[in-house]
Amino acid sequence: MAGRVRAAALALLPAALQVSASHLPAAALAVLFVALSTERRALRLTLPVVGFLVAGGLSVLVNPSAAGLTAWAFWLLGVVALVAVYVSSRPGDARPLALGAAAANLAAAALALLQVADEGSQARLLSFHPNLAAAWCLASLGANLAGWRAMRERPLLLRGSVAVGVPAGFVALALTGSRSGILGATAGLVVLLFVALLRLRGRAVALGVLTLLVLGVGSWQVDAYMRGPVTPNLLTNSGFEHGTLPWVAGSGSQRVVLPGGGGSVRLERDEPGTLLRYAGGVPVGGESDLELSLSVRPEGQEGAGPGLAVSVAVDALDADGAVLSRLGVEGWTESASASLTTVGNRPALPTEPVGEWQRYTLPIPALPTGTARLTVELQIRGGGGAYGLVDDIMLAPAGTGDYVAGGRPGLFTPLAPSLARLSVLRRPFEASGGRVAMWFLGLDLAAARPVLGYGLGSGHALADEHGWRVRTPLEHFHSLYVQLLVEGGAVLFAAFLVMVGAFLAHVARSVARGRQGASPVLAVAVALLVQSVFDPVLSFVPVLCCYWLAFCASEA
Repeated sequence: MAGRVRAAALALLPAALQVSASHLPAAALAVLFVALSTERRALRLTLPVVGFLVAGGLSVLVNPSAAGLTAWAFWLLGVVALVAVYVSSRPGDARPLALGAAAANLAAAALALLQVADEGSQARLLSFHPNLAAAWCLASLGANLAGWRAMRERPLLLRGSVAVGVPAGFVALALTGSRSGILGATAGLVVLLFVALLRLRGRAVALGVLTLLVLGVGSWQVDAYMRGPVTPNLLTNSGFEHGTLPWVAGSGSQRVVLPGGGGSVRLERDEPGTLLRYAGGVPVGGESDLELSLSVRPEGQEGAGPGLAVSVAVDALDADGAVLSRLGVEGWTESASASLTTVGNRPALPTEPVGEWQRYTLPIPALPTGTARLTVELQIRGGGGAYGLVDDIMLAPAGTGDYVAGGRPGLFTPLAPSLARLSVLRRPFEASGGRVAMWFLGLDLAAARPVLGYGLGSGHALADEHGWRVRTPLEHFHSLYVQLLVEGGAVLFAAFLVMVGAFLAHVARSVARGRQGASPVLAVAVALLVQSVFDPVLSFVPVLCCYWLAFCASEA
């Protein structure tokens, strides 16, 4: 009985760790898991961990503060908890952990689809940020994959459940739209593929390639079937009959159901931001002149003050996603940097007559040379409150006439917001979102105190104090390595590198010996370390603990 309760606690831990609002459920399950473990095993890699703690303690002694002492005490408590889990793990733990992680991945994929469909933005799951959700997905995938070989002799249903958890985890990861998470996953997949190629025979590799090819072609056919026949309207889900995607409603805008059936979007200003945008833009080919038209029903403003005015923003992008020109009332600007006042500013949606549907049409002249894609957005022009309803949006060749519905959402439509974010990776400095400037700021601050830094827990205060020195200041340095260098200096940074190096060498030796689950554990370690270049995800309890469970299971 105790063994079953212990296995159940272990299986529930990956899902419990995702609930970042409270760590109490995960802590209770971990205590139950440790308390019901009757066998203990010896510790490994103790010296690098002790060295890291000592380096952090030196930083606190030289730069004493309540924040630093709290951070170091948290580290110490975390190490004790992780050690307790490690010594309590035993052979056979990989199976319940893999089943629990697979179930958590399925739930995460369902929740991510719901969040993207409802909000039209990045999925954050049950965490407070999409990047943290992506890191948890990576760690949970590691726990899922670590128990794959252990399920060989189990019933087909259990093996199938573990197998389904892997693509579900990747779907959840993709829907977070986390660029740092995707880069980390790519690095991990490269490691996993390299290890697999060293072991697999030619026949197995050929079979894997053929399987991927069949799945790719099949997915493409399913996507084409779901989208339906091609129409003159270049926009997908143009009438909001199937939710909002690939449209993303921002500020206070939301989809509403009309009395006669069908959907519409109510434009309302709740906070700064775009009211409605088409994720990823619209691919265009050799079309000469286009027209953007939509049905609008202004509501007017109750009480004093001007109502919400809405601009129609259409930009031309090249194949790399860079803006070529912006559309004004009088045509395209000469360049992306030219002022919109030279072309009469952005067109505006009509505000009268109030309470009546009308058709608004915006002619789009010949596209600038090199245009590969158009972005379509409805932006706040001024005022507040609500504008009204918009529906039946059509982007089609000029002279098309009455409204024609665009294609239906396809299999990959939920990925549109994430793919739009990933496309920015072609322009690294733009994709960094201010990270590069914060890294240089952190390195500049670290140079002033190179040995023991400014003290643990000082990163956010330093970023806030010196943020005026960069164009786009962020709340922290957005890199685990820069954070360690600033807070603990070269001593803490070197101790961290030694600890990570010893850990990776240990896991690599396990891979060389053919230990069960070691390959995915190594791949996910690389993935999280790469993501930590852009976001300090390994300093978050849910991510580190979920990954640690996978490591412990592979070591048992």
